[in-house]
Amino acid sequence: MPKHVEVRMHESHLEPIEAKPNSKWGTICQKMRKNLLLTLTVMGVILGAVSGMLLRVASPIDDNIVMVIAFPGDILMRMLKMLILPLIISSLITGLSGLDAKSSGRLGSRAMIYYMTTTIIAAVLGVILVLLIHPGNPKLKENLGEGAENDEVSSLDAFFDLIRNLFPENLVQACFQQIQTVVKKVEVQPPPIFKDKKSLQFKSGMNVLGLIGFFIAFGICMGKMGEKARLMIDFFSILNEIVMKLVIMIMWYSPFGIACLICGKIISIKDLEVVARQLGMYMVTVIIGLIIHGAIFLPCIYFAIVRKNPFSFFMGIFQAWITALGTASSAGTLPVTFRCLEENLGIDKRVTRFVLPVGATINMDGTALYEAVAAIFIAQMNGIDLDPGQIVTVSLTATLASVGAASIPSAGLVTMLLILTAVGLPTQDISLLVAVDWLLDRFRTSVNVVGDSYGAGIVYHLSKAELDALDAQHAKSDDIEMTKTQPYYDDLKNHHENNSNQHNPNISWQESEIISWNESCFPRCVQNISPLHLLTVSVTDTDYPGLPSVYHDLSEAFSKSKASQLPPHRPSDCAIDLLPDSSPPKGRIFPLSQPESEAMNNYIQEELAKGFIQPSTSPVSAGFFFVKKEGGLCPCIDYRGLNEMTVKFRYPLPLVPSALEQLRTAKLFTKLDFMQCI
Repeated sequence: MPKHVEVRMHESHLEPIEAKPNSKWGTICQKMRKNLLLTLTVMGVILGAVSGMLLRVASPIDDNIVMVIAFPGDILMRMLKMLILPLIISSLITGLSGLDAKSSGRLGSRAMIYYMTTTIIAAVLGVILVLLIHPGNPKLKENLGEGAENDEVSSLDAFFDLIRNLFPENLVQACFQQIQTVVKKVEVQPPPIFKDKKSLQFKSGMNVLGLIGFFIAFGICMGKMGEKARLMIDFFSILNEIVMKLVIMIMWYSPFGIACLICGKIISIKDLEVVARQLGMYMVTVIIGLIIHGAIFLPCIYFAIVRKNPFSFFMGIFQAWITALGTASSAGTLPVTFRCLEENLGIDKRVTRFVLPVGATINMDGTALYEAVAAIFIAQMNGIDLDPGQIVTVSLTATLASVGAASIPSAGLVTMLLILTAVGLPTQDISLLVAVDWLLDRFRTSVNVVGDSYGAGIVYHLSKAELDALDAQHAKSDDIEMTKTQPYYDDLKNHHENNSNQHNPNISWQESEIISWNESCFPRCVQNISPLHLLTVSVTDTDYPGLPSVYHDLSEAFSKSKASQLPPHRPSDCAIDLLPDSSPPKGRIFPLSQPESEAMNNYIQEELAKGFIQPSTSPVSAGFFFVKKEGGLCPCIDYRGLNEMTVKFRYPLPLVPSALEQLRTAKLFTKLDFMQCI
């Protein structure tokens, strides 16, 4: 017959505290204090833009002064880029080491499907907008003039360079260089005939794609090794925590750095008003497309899959968005994006550490839209009508070129050569767009960061069940490992108990006193010690008459008199073994003030009266001092010297996940919150 357990809960009568209504201004101030860093960053962007416009109007500014104004912003960019390499390495390894190959493959597949889908949508949106608005006009070229001649880029060479960079031949070299195909004109006989000769050269810049490819494989292999790789996993986990602490410190500097960065950039642009008039419609087309993609399409995709408010999600990553707007670098914003997703939105670290580094490298929605608009704008400016096949080519090439774009400022201008070459458009007109790229680069980078963040949220939603199952599997494997090692701990426990029995004194529990010490204990532990009188414990009523009835069975635990007595004797006394050849520690003498000296004497007399302590002639001692606590003096004993010379016996304790896992087979439940009790 099954046993039934009744859990009785005492009903407590609590009076609700009525909160005083705050004024609207007080509520706003409270939210600003809560989001102080975000508030300062937004103020930095606004202050930098306003200061830059005012300084342009004031008077011509010397280049040295502009350099001084922009210098703090340059320092911010250098600090953020400094953290890219250790952050990518530690995040990928720690994220993938907690996944098996099957789970990481599914995470990667979902992320890649999302990346390619949103990038194609962005490129198609850019093509549609530029064809509808038609910002290009042949008269613009007459005003802007001819641009500098650029070398054409082969699509095949660009594709091969992408694959070469994915497999770097030197991992150290990949930290600061990447491979690129260079075409040179070589004179052949008979002159003057020139032939294109291709060669591979290294250019400066971190090969992020190659590093990501290597450390993805490294993290997956480490996860397969299990406990053998625990030391390496702990190392990279600590490295990741250190980098994130550095990120927090840099973030408090970022509002000032972003303000200086934007202010210096606005001041340094020459003929800003003229360029704005000539390329205004082109800028409007790109910005409208970025707003539609980032504020409508991406939130709709997130809502359709996750079924949660996308704008609440956006508020969680607002700090990352505003940082991307100021720095124009998705890789530089990566540390901030990690922090926003993990701390503000609670995204699993295994997802963010895998999805975000890959997304910051290949997911360039804003760049794809910008390149599609720019390519067709150049065709319109030159009076070239593109047929439907060429328009499709522009869309596909813009998608692929954005994947190969490095996550550094103005990388879209470099990959623009690939698109123009694919459809036969003049490449020299790219330089005409440089004048406004500083502004558009910031907008498209912010959209790239938003796209990466929404992608991490979607992948986490789709993978949550698998991650929970993986956690349960790990907890079960931990129980199996503990079962395998249980005989070892049993032997260790038996050895310790046998050893402790040698040190048990001869105690008369009827007379409540120690008769004598045995031969093994006497020469090693104490000498000439007086008998210790033990206090017996009698069951008393509770000292709290208002104790709830549910605790009546445990009334002894609430007895004040019992708290001042020694507990009843246990079947075995556990001895404290010392390390071999250890000598008594040299105690430190703590000076005491007059109040502390009086408190010490009172404390010693009270403890002697209770029987908790006794006079001893042992050469082993520990320092005694007081610390101030809750308006009084709290006694403390410095046991650090003794702890260093004692043998530590470790016993296995069940982990919280494994303990909770056992509840799955339970048939009786209670409303007690076990998580709060652990």
